Amino acid sequence: MRYVRNALLAACLLACLPARAAEPWVVGFDGVGPLRYGMTFDQVNARLGHGLRHTPPELRANKRCEQLGLDAVGRDGIWLMFVDDVFKRVDVQGGARTAAGIAVGDQAARVYASYSKVASEPRPYVPEERSLTVTAPDGRHAIRFETENGAIVVFFAGDAVPVQWIEGCL
Repeated sequence: MRYVRNALLAACLLACLPARAAEPWVVGFDGVGPLRYGMTFDQVNARLGHGLRHTPPELRANKRCEQLGLDAVGRDGIWLMFVDDVFKRVDVQGGARTAAGIAVGDQAARVYASYSKVASEPRPYVPEERSLTVTAPDGRHAIRFETENGAIVVFFAGDAVPVQWIEGCL
């Protein structure tokens, strides 16, 4: 009987793992999920179970910068930007929400309701849409939301300068 109970307990614990892995990460001014801006590639990779692989420099548009999707570690819709091998920015198309609870698909009005100061400007290449930026109190970090038809379609967070790069690493 003890063996059956232990087997059932083990099965229940294993069944909980995929659900926990699927929980959305939280994006803040300091980092995303277990990652903090300013960590090296090796530190980030260790936290993610060594599932990341560098893009060879000769295949990068910018040899000092690379963006890596996290689908290999079960985080579809999340991309990390490294500049000089340091984590600087996260791009979110799904699978994460901000500390204020904002996620892709939410209405842009939530950004204004959640943050006291929001800079709004036309989105590059799509001037009828908006780019909404919230800067951290320290001025060093920011979150930029891009809208389409009044809804958030992607957001970027991290060091204030890379957050504003509209072409990623280009």
